[in-house]
Formats: sequence, structure tokens, C-alpha cells
Amino acid sequence: MDAIKLDVNLALNCFTQDCIVTYSDVSEAVNCLKYGKNDGFTGLSTDHIINGPDELLVHISLLFSGMLVHGCVSPDLLISSIVPILKGKNVNRFESGNYRGIALISVFGKILLKVSSVLRRDILRPCVQWF
Repeated sequence: MDAIKLDVNLALNCFTQDCIVTYSDVSEAVNCLKYGKNDGFTGLSTDHIINGPDELLVHISLLFSGMLVHGCVSPDLLISSIVPILKGKNVNRFESGNYRGIALISVFGKILLKVSSVLRRDILRPCVQWF
């Protein structure tokens, strides 16, 4: 497995640093995911990624690097589900003003956001909480 990680990271050396998402970047992002979170669209859970093998993280890093190199994002990463949440416990459930919408993005979208926040930490505002 270490040889595969090394080969992938060496093969990415021909691109600029802005286009490279390494195994360690993805691994760090996955370690920040919370357990038991679903995306609301595909049925994929963060548990699938967290408990997945190391080869999965290698493939995710290749996917993200390819997306950056080619400038193309899968439409599945752009889909989110809006879930209405009550603003408080003792509010009227029948008034639409008492709800706020929560957008559930894909698990891969969460990983990509975390990777981009790590790679561009100096640009992004530190007070933004992604997850």
C-alpha cells in the first residue's frame, strides 16, 4: 500500500501544486468527518468513508486531483438536499416562518471542502465552520 501511495504522489509531481490533492490531504480531511452523517441524496454515509480502506482515500485523491486538473466537477457533487428544521422546541409547527433550511451536501463534497480549506487556509476566513 505504501508503494501505491508513493507512486500516486510521485506521478502528481508533473502538475503545479495548486492541482495536487495528496493522500495525506484526503486522510486529514476524512479524520475530521463526524460519524453517522448522511448526504441525503445517494445514501452514502460518512461511516462508509471513515471505515473504508486506504485504497479508497487514494482513489478520492486521484478524483479530486483530476477534477482540479481538468476543471470539471461531477454533477453529483453539486446536488444538495434542503431539510427543514424547527427553530425551537416550543414553536408552532404549522407556521413556515418557524423553520430554517439545512443543506445536506454529498460526503465527497464535505471532503473536498475540508481539503480546500486545508490547502487554502491563508485565503479562507478562519471563522468559517464548514461542518
